[in-house]
Amino acid sequence: MDNFTAVGIAEGFIPCEDEARTIEAWQHLIDTDLAWQLQGLFEINSQATIKTMLAWYKDREDFERKFAAT
Repeated sequence: MDNFTAVGIAEGFIPCEDEARTIEAWQHLIDTDLAWQLQGLFEINSQATIKTMLAWYKDREDFERKFAAT
């Protein structure tokens, strides 16, 4: 998946009714670190996606250190 498509699905300007594809988009944003570079809503939603174990952060301990307070 490319960055534009991942952002489009996450933002909703690219329609996607496939839950697996939506999770793939969020995983792409997390894997490429775009989730942490875009506006606050991306970071909040990415954290929630990771915390609910729908997506994975490359280093779980690093994630816990960075986002333990949120």
